[in-house]
Amino acid sequence: MIGLQYSMAPRCPCCDHRAILTVTAANCLVAASGRRLQRFRCPYERGWHVRNPAVEGGDTTHRRKKR
Repeated sequence: MIGLQYSMAPRCPCCDHRAILTVTAANCLVAASGRRLQRFRCPYERGWHVRNPAVEGGDTTHRRKKR
């Protein structure tokens, strides 16, 4: 069920096509990952995203710059 929340979520065209999640769905994914994932608000105000800081580095910057 948790995987479906992520895999079936719409994608953010501005944030490297990360899933656009509700805060509840993002929190569920963080909890299910044992807190290996972190949630953060989309800088384009489209919802919430999750990331793995061990793989992606320690901040929530994106490859694309906010316009």
